Amino acid sequence: MKNSDSETNKDFTVEDLLTRGWTLTLIERFLGREDYRDPVDHFRNYAGKKIFQRRRVELAESSAEFESAFTVSAKRRSLPPERIDATCTRIRELRESRDQLREANIRVLSQEEIVFRNIAELFEQARARGYRTPHK
Repeated sequence: MKNSDSETNKDFTVEDLLTRGWTLTLIERFLGREDYRDPVDHFRNYAGKKIFQRRRVELAESSAEFESAFTVSAKRRSLPPERIDATCTRIRELRESRDQLREANIRVLSQEEIVFRNIAELFEQARARGYRTPHK
């Protein structure tokens, strides 16, 4: 089930990142603020779940800085060597795929471009539902 298309294309929650080996400090350092929030059906969580876009997480993981910070963090947390090796292997695979994308002249979007596209998508959805902007 993990290899299904819906699983490989979904964005990450904080819990997903922690499962992948991230810590809250690594999330704050390499990702910063979440991309968006999903609503949660619980009376104490009115703000919703923090969601990070998959592409942004993978770009952060593919950096050499993340690999060194993760290795230091993993040793401090006494993670099993198998888990450290599996995560480092995933990081190297992401780095190789990123390098292949650059060689193929596929431009990776910056954070500002991702935010702009998200805002443009929200406006398109609002227009489709019948909302109009003040100037129209």
